[in-house]
Amino acid sequence: MDIYTVENEPCLIIENEKKIMVVADLHLGIEYELYTKGVKLGSITRKIKKSLEKIIEKKEIDEIIFLGDLKHNIPLISFREERDVPHFLDLPVPFRIIKGNHDGNIERLTDEKIYNKIFVDNILLTHGHLKIKERPEYIIVGHSHPAVTFKDDIGKVTKEKCFLFGSLKNEKTKIIVLPAFSPLITGISINKEKIPGYFFKNNLIEMKNLKIYLLDHTYLGKFKDLV
Repeated sequence: MDIYTVENEPCLIIENEKKIMVVADLHLGIEYELYTKGVKLGSITRKIKKSLEKIIEKKEIDEIIFLGDLKHNIPLISFREERDVPHFLDLPVPFRIIKGNHDGNIERLTDEKIYNKIFVDNILLTHGHLKIKERPEYIIVGHSHPAVTFKDDIGKVTKEKCFLFGSLKNEKTKIIVLPAFSPLITGISINKEKIPGYFFKNNLIEMKNLKIYLLDHTYLGKFKDLV
């Protein structure tokens, strides 16, 4: 079994007897919330789907696991989600959906079974907002939308999505945190802001040795070196 990220893409692949692509936090329908705040955008669901299908074809993906927050609006389903999500899920490969905190009533949008967690061999996949008692070799989560803020010599500030690789305190269990797949969500600055999520909130992660990688595989070092 092998676990690796896809260069320049906010997703990873689990490869055993087949290739499983894992993506988190697509937040389909977030455009509606932005619209209510005065930001007028057309639907970007089609663009996200094309990005996904491009990876599927290039990497010869056999299955997708959506790691929560496939949709965005809570507690209700917006008209945009009613229209776009079923079309989005017409994919060329099988998929499974893990329910995130934004996925209320998602059962109305698909006939597929909805999960709270999924095991792939010794890997536990879950969204990352709920308590998890199991301690397998790996836990893979989303929810936290990790990113890093940079400031250059002239004061320009930029933010880049990142992956987090670490382990739980006093445990052999390794943890991987995925960035948001949505292009409209850059994320939470781990070097500037409080990181959300069950494992962070409950101080279960060995933070100082948490390794940080940008989407292009640039290694930024450990968390203790950034803060």
